[in-house]
Amino acid sequence: MRLRIMNTFVFWLLFSSCCLAVDIVRMNQAKSVKDIQTRYKVEILQSALHFSKALYGPYQIITQGPATTIDRAILEVKKGTEINTFMAITTAEWEHKTLPIRIPIRRGLLKYRLLAINNDSIETFKNIKTLDALKKLKVGLRRGWATMNIMKAQGFNIVEANNYEGLFHMLSSGRIDYIPRGINEIYHELDTRKEKLPNLIVEQHLALAIPAPFYIFVSPSEPRLRERLKHGLEIMVKNRSLHDIFYKYYGDDIAKANISERNVIAIDNLYLHDKTPFNRKELWFENDKVTLN
Repeated sequence: MRLRIMNTFVFWLLFSSCCLAVDIVRMNQAKSVKDIQTRYKVEILQSALHFSKALYGPYQIITQGPATTIDRAILEVKKGTEINTFMAITTAEWEHKTLPIRIPIRRGLLKYRLLAINNDSIETFKNIKTLDALKKLKVGLRRGWATMNIMKAQGFNIVEANNYEGLFHMLSSGRIDYIPRGINEIYHELDTRKEKLPNLIVEQHLALAIPAPFYIFVSPSEPRLRERLKHGLEIMVKNRSLHDIFYKYYGDDIAKANISERNVIAIDNLYLHDKTPFNRKELWFENDKVTLN
């Protein structure tokens, strides 16, 4: 009898401890909490944790440390001490050193890149029709961007910049010819710099198509957290909440970009993992008939 009571007590103790366990997501501080890209990532993360709560229990999100570079972030996530999650365009290095969740949280939107150009270059870009012609121009890229290796492998004429802000000043002064930016990035970036850099515009005729899935990456020391977030994201795909959040943030920019009317130049991404889920049509926004006709 005493043994039975003891076993029951141990069972309830373990059960209670399990129920009280809290999954903690540790993220680095964003550069700006008002930034739409940051707000989108946080809403997706919170939603994935919320939809997984029934199976995995309570959770907590902690932001700590300063905003970090991509190169620094991968080291931090691999260690898992300061931060245990990061969201970025996938690369071979990220997929090898961390636990990737292969559900593109921006639904493949970053595949399509528009070109930020100097207003003086409008006629030059009107005459660009092919990949070879585009390669002759100077493209500005920041060190650490996933597009750097992709475009290097394709033989682009790359001018590297040490910092993000410097790129726009280089474009304004004519040191580079264009900066490829995502549909979700370019309009806001140029609008916020219009006063200081009024000669920068979005080129109206071209778009680049570079497959660039944007994943959540989790520390190798946190496999349960990876499974939890994957479970939550799968629910979001099925109940279309991922679809709805995506269009809430990016629907206007997608309409403005008018991809179907542009000359789309395809660029191969030789660094994608063979497990990239291109066969799952529901994950990619270009399969939404309301978007691209």
